[in-house]
Amino acid sequence: EPAHQLAQLTDPIMQLDVWADDVIHVHGKDARVNRDFIKKEGIFGNGYIAGFCNPGNGDTDWKDIVAILRKHHYSGSISLESGHDPVWKDEMQETGDAKALAYLKKAILSGQESGGIYT
Repeated sequence: EPAHQLAQLTDPIMQLDVWADDVIHVHGKDARVNRDFIKKEGIFGNGYIAGFCNPGNGDTDWKDIVAILRKHHYSGSISLESGHDPVWKDEMQETGDAKALAYLKKAILSGQESGGIYT
């Protein structure tokens, strides 16, 4: 999942490309870096520099994630890790999960015409 790389201010795309051959499972969990907080408090300020969220609400373009997984012949699944998105919580979590799954499906299907994840 790119969420933890973003929370450490590292590039999840670059990291995945380096480690993709060792990946055995992918969590669908994203994060949004709180740039305003960092500008004010710095990386060691009293608070969180990134907040976890569903795919589609974070800073990661999951088409890039899927493209790297394809490049490295990943054949596993992407499992949505729900319950972390502050927008889609409580009675709205199921709706948020459905939107995140639709976003991930679109990312997966976006490259099928060029070899696809299922080939």
